[in-house]
Amino acid sequence: METDSNKIDNGQTLTSRTNPNSILCRICFESEPEKLISPCGCVGTAAYVHEPCLEMWILLKFPNPKAAFCEICKEKFAVNTKPQCKCKLNAQNKPSFKKNCIAYTVFCIFTLIISFALIAIYYSKNISKDIQSFALLVVCCTILILISFICFGKFIYSNCIIKKLKITRIKSAQVSPRQTSMHFFQDQ
Repeated sequence: METDSNKIDNGQTLTSRTNPNSILCRICFESEPEKLISPCGCVGTAAYVHEPCLEMWILLKFPNPKAAFCEICKEKFAVNTKPQCKCKLNAQNKPSFKKNCIAYTVFCIFTLIISFALIAIYYSKNISKDIQSFALLVVCCTILILISFICFGKFIYSNCIIKKLKITRIKSAQVSPRQTSMHFFQDQ
């Protein structure tokens, strides 16, 4: 069986599938469906990308999209970002989430009941009704209740809120058809 280095799996040759004069996105290697932009100082066919392809690449590659740069020319991309939060249960936490949520709810209710019971017992047993001791007990119980609700809120937040950055705009040089054909022929 004869093998040809120019053949693709479906039998087409590389040159017959792509127009040699077309400019392709350097990430997805397609010319359609989005328009191509040139967001950095690269020249030639390496200069062109689809904006959605570049957004996805930046979000996957860089923890901080504002620090994103071109790996070829090392120029920093001009990126505007917007924080985005979604309330969605993390897939890895689903099995234990219900159990933990019930446990935290019971803990918060138990803390409330104990706090009110302590206040009621103190108030009914203390005949002298020392206001300073009672105020101290109320403050301690309030702090205990707040801590339990803060822990519950943090549990819900860490298990349900997914934080992402959305790139709102990548500044780029506009690509004219004349520039694309000139750059293509400069590469060859």
